Amino acid sequence: MPLRVLVVNAGSSSLKLRVLGGAGAASDEVTAKADLPSVGDGTGDNTGGGTGDTAIKSAVESFGPVDAVGHRIVHGGTLYAAPVLITGVGENSAEIRSRTAAGLAFLGVAVDESRNTLGKDARGDDWEISGASARVRTFVIAAREDKQIAAEVRSVLG
Repeated sequence: MPLRVLVVNAGSSSLKLRVLGGAGAASDEVTAKADLPSVGDGTGDNTGGGTGDTAIKSAVESFGPVDAVGHRIVHGGTLYAAPVLITGVGENSAEIRSRTAAGLAFLGVAVDESRNTLGKDARGDDWEISGASARVRTFVIAAREDKQIAAEVRSVLG
């Protein structure tokens, strides 16, 4: 039976909690989740006992026992001095993908807007959005951070 891993993915103003694996589930299957969009955005009290803490505690308690916890840490250090398009921003916004591609047109990037705006049911998790005039192929790849973090935790724990 795969370990039941709680994955904590903290963004600048949100917290995504996922439990993967456990009895009767594949190791990369999400069996419980909670998205807390306003934790840390300054609208709630996250300093102890406030609404942010209450929401986090409630979500974690609802998951029941887990075997391990993994957490994503992102740090660009001195490599990034300006915003960088990562994770769900490009994955979930056709407008951001279009604007990014327009800025990269000098490299031969072009998107097919009909493919760029396809809904998840029509396209799946990963899909190509290259336009007919593109000199390079362009894809949207789902981040799958929760699955990667759980896999890393399992590899460390054996």
